[in-house]
Amino acid sequence: MNFNKVSNIVALGLFLALFCGVSGVVMAFFAIKTEKPIEQKKLQNTQGSLASILPEFDNKLTDNTFTVKSDDGYNLKFYGAFRNGKLVGLAVETLSKRGYGGEIDAVISLNLDGSVRSMTVTKHNETPGLGSVVCERKESKTIFNLFDGKKKDGGLPPNRYLDYYSGKKQPKDGWAVAKDGGEAEYMTGATISSRAIADLANRAIRTFRANQKPIIDGVSKKGGADK
Repeated sequence: MNFNKVSNIVALGLFLALFCGVSGVVMAFFAIKTEKPIEQKKLQNTQGSLASILPEFDNKLTDNTFTVKSDDGYNLKFYGAFRNGKLVGLAVETLSKRGYGGEIDAVISLNLDGSVRSMTVTKHNETPGLGSVVCERKESKTIFNLFDGKKKDGGLPPNRYLDYYSGKKQPKDGWAVAKDGGEAEYMTGATISSRAIADLANRAIRTFRANQKPIIDGVSKKGGADK
């Protein structure tokens, strides 16, 4: 038996074990260190998205929340927008697991009559140039606005697939894309992504309809509440 070879293997094994152990500790340390900043960044992004789709308000949105479980088991958080103490709008964080690239997250603002005011996608993994077109709001550059340096006041960049729902109440049987017999906009080549947008809108409105009074009561209590 070659004892030198055996000892080298043992030494290598010990070195690898030590290296893996140290690497694990380092990774855990940085995971803990970055967890809070990542959560804060996510919260800032969500709050920015909410502010862009809600009517003008003067309260702190995170003080007026209410979480409801949808009929298919997802926790949807509703936010109440108040101005001079009066509820002027609602928004909800919603999601769909039916995207081509997996989960799509969005925030939808609602008028008090239950119709959609506006919506924007906050996270997706859809195919660039296809599903991403359905999900993203990007300002189109033209010869007329390329050099003026101005932004639209309070407006979101248009997206025909998201904007279809604006000002509409959910049909009795829910929204469906035109390819499936409904009327919602869809993009050829990105039908799955378009269906996911309809799905997240349906889930948000369906949950609001089923829990309208407790949601409004809940967001009206400073500090938030859950059901």
